[in-house]
Amino acid sequence: DTLVVTGTTQTRNAISSSGNQTFGGTVSLSDTATFTGDTLSHTGFSGASNDLTLTFDGVVELDGSQFVDINDFSTTGTGGVNLSGNFTTERTQSYTGGGINLVGDAVLETESSSTIGRITVEASSPIDGGYNLTLTSSASPDEFSIKSVVGATSPLASLTISNATRAYVYENVATTGVQTYSTSTLWLGGCGTQCLSASDVVINAQTEGLGTSPDVVIAGNLDVNAEIDRGVSGFDLETLTVTGTADLGGNVRTNSGQVYEGSVT
Repeated sequence: DTLVVTGTTQTRNAISSSGNQTFGGTVSLSDTATFTGDTLSHTGFSGASNDLTLTFDGVVELDGSQFVDINDFSTTGTGGVNLSGNFTTERTQSYTGGGINLVGDAVLETESSSTIGRITVEASSPIDGGYNLTLTSSASPDEFSIKSVVGATSPLASLTISNATRAYVYENVATTGVQTYSTSTLWLGGCGTQCLSASDVVINAQTEGLGTSPDVVIAGNLDVNAEIDRGVSGFDLETLTVTGTADLGGNVRTNSGQVYEGSVT
């Protein structure tokens, strides 16, 4: 079955169909709402500070400018999302199921000041696309977690993670340009070998290891303006390898070796 609405929609709770859903006008939420179906065509959602979940088998077009006043947002469909624009939620964003394909520069932001703001990417497919991706927050406290490979088949132009209390990066990240991590703490690894591949990797965060002492490889130049591995038991880096130059503005500790293939300053 399909659902077609040519005008605006006011809804609460769930809308489910086995086929396509088409909304010709703005969809306004009056309560927590879940939309489930095959594909989704829309012109925008107005959340009125309510939660929104999208679960579709096809790809969901997610232009951040079309989503306004959403509290918690999640997408769990197998089709994943085509992402672009600035998407701000009041509290959390969660991306599971299919992957994220950047079709333009994108900024994901949380802005809550009273509860923890979270952005979690745990998709079964990678985050791909040759555009710039930024995760940021005006919330306090807040945390970002990336459990998907980034740039597996199509490297991002750049990745910036900023203004978070904690950022967790579990998998490999590939960009053609700069990766910048400006958070209170940055946790790397969890996949055995953690590779950050970029022209330059800039770390402005206290950096620790995740899981069983990961081997961290910086495939590019490294610019560190904080301490790497403060020596807390159970959160160590096993080794660190930098294939480019290294500008070290803080102490670097590892359990085993450190390899610098370029100049070190």
